Amino acid sequence: MRTIIFFCFSILSFFIVNSCGDSPVETQIEPGRRDYEWTEDTIKVRKNDQMFLSRIWGSSPNDIWAVGSADTYLNTIWHYDGYLWKPDAISKSITPASIWGLNKNNLWLGNTNSSFWKFDGNKWNEFSSHSLNGFDAVINQSIHGVKENETYAVGFADKFDDSKLTRIVMKYDGVKWNFVDIPQLAERFIEVAVEKSTNNVFINAERNSTPLKPSYKYILKGNELIEIASSSETITLGIIQDRVYHVIGKKIYKYNNNQLELFKDFSSTNYAGRIWGRSEKDFFGLNWDFEIVHYNGSELKGIYQVDYNAFISNAVIFPKDVFFLCHYFNTGINIVLHGKLKE
Repeated sequence: MRTIIFFCFSILSFFIVNSCGDSPVETQIEPGRRDYEWTEDTIKVRKNDQMFLSRIWGSSPNDIWAVGSADTYLNTIWHYDGYLWKPDAISKSITPASIWGLNKNNLWLGNTNSSFWKFDGNKWNEFSSHSLNGFDAVINQSIHGVKENETYAVGFADKFDDSKLTRIVMKYDGVKWNFVDIPQLAERFIEVAVEKSTNNVFINAERNSTPLKPSYKYILKGNELIEIASSSETITLGIIQDRVYHVIGKKIYKYNNNQLELFKDFSSTNYAGRIWGRSEKDFFGLNWDFEIVHYNGSELKGIYQVDYNAFISNAVIFPKDVFFLCHYFNTGINIVLHGKLKE
């Protein structure tokens, strides 16, 4: 259950975005619409079962996966076919910590117990298991790539008694997963995003040993990790049309010319971070009033109110549909908020 603790290191620290397409010229971008019809799909489990779904990925509104921690392996993997959410249990006790895919027949799942699983369109199969000398387990908390042989996983390795910890990066070369040879450091890598146009690999980290500045951002160049930001505020990643965006507190940046350049400053708003979207004039985030917010190129506005006990951990965005994965800490209920643009 220690993975749940790491997922919750802050109210906004753990999300990932899904989107696709080539970035159009700025003047051609139309403002995003806000006329959504919303439904709340409760992912139902047996009475007294405990579950915390934290990752979501989908190839279409009719093919979505959500994974996370649970007190039984029967509830760790769920699939949505456009009508119902159903458990898709692997007949082995695992705790998924990450999920990502190139398409509906090629998905990766990272387990908290040192292994990768792969979905071939029909079933999940254990692909490989990995160990790091001196540590008891390898936890891959985020997976992302731009093609089969350019896929990365990040996380950490630790001892079960919490006496030792180090960050880890792994790369899939099209045949097998390998550790990237980086210096050991007692921090957890929590997000990775690969930028398709530049092949830049960005990684966010949490470091408990620096409480006044616990959030760090790196770029990976080969085996070299280069720190590009650190902050006392939450740092997160998002992808819009294959471009990586960097959120630090209430500001959003793009990485150009070997440095972070300011894209949007929402300091005068109640913006609480995150970015999921279709374009620079059509993206979503959260605010401190427990709302899902939307930016249409000129205004950041709340469009859906959630309960103050709700933790929105992740989202996936499609041309006409949006799905937000939500966990209620007071009840333990997991809900998917589904917004669909009106016809």
